Amino acid sequence: MKPFAFLRRSIATKDISQPLAGGLVITVAKRSDVAVRRQPQIGPCDMPATLAECDALEERLCRDSIRLECQLGIAKGKSQAEGEYADPHWYHKASAALKHIKRDRQRLAVHMKQLRIAARRTDPHWQGRDQALIRALRDELPEGRFDQIVEEVEMNIEAGIPQ
Repeated sequence: MKPFAFLRRSIATKDISQPLAGGLVITVAKRSDVAVRRQPQIGPCDMPATLAECDALEERLCRDSIRLECQLGIAKGKSQAEGEYADPHWYHKASAALKHIKRDRQRLAVHMKQLRIAARRTDPHWQGRDQALIRALRDELPEGRFDQIVEEVEMNIEAGIPQ
């Protein structure tokens, strides 16, 4: 078997035949993987539905961010030390990609917090904990003080005052 033959077999080809004068036929093979180039996804990524998937995405984003920062640092260092400048098109795309990754990490942190809050709200352990705290506060505070605190908080909520 020839070296890298497995790669050649996996690439689909399309033959295009063109007749020329004198009965000559030229066949050109087009590689389908070259004809249809995949553009990398630019922009915000989709947020996963579970915390485990979020952790995996966070690891990937951190790893990509570190790699890009290293590459940009190397390019910047070379330009300062040797006067050898990086391709400006690549440098701009890498800087933009780093900004997108940082923004995705920020969005992911907010999304993970929302998932944790939603999980806590539906967890019977946390609901029982809240009820136990309310009962303990009622028992410890002087009579009427708990109701007064509840009224103050409700008035603040109605007035739009943040807690």
